[in-house]
Amino acid sequence: MVNHGFGYQVATKEYFEKAVALFNNYSSPLFVVCTNDLAWSKANIPKSSKVEFVSGNSPEVDMAVMASCDHVITSVGSYGWWAGWLSNGTVTYYKWPAREGSGLRSAYSSDYMDYFYPHWIGL
Repeated sequence: MVNHGFGYQVATKEYFEKAVALFNNYSSPLFVVCTNDLAWSKANIPKSSKVEFVSGNSPEVDMAVMASCDHVITSVGSYGWWAGWLSNGTVTYYKWPAREGSGLRSAYSSDYMDYFYPHWIGL
């Protein structure tokens, strides 16, 4: 998403810190990070909790892992959205997934709620 020209805005380190803090209120959370960019993930995902990084799998395996989690912290894009939807647990999302004025931004409503479920938590 970082180098995609359509207008994605990458979820910030602060977003992940807020999401991890929210789930740290749950009983004994284990954070499973499925990624195709291990270096970026290790640099931006808080390590104040128990974290397992998963990389090198097929997209199908990563989706199965994420969908089987009790709750999901999504980043940006439809892949995380589907993982959140399939998990049927608490889901957080980055509230500003598209750059203002971009082609991607014009695809959403003003508050993005045509894309995210009302019970999902925007951070």
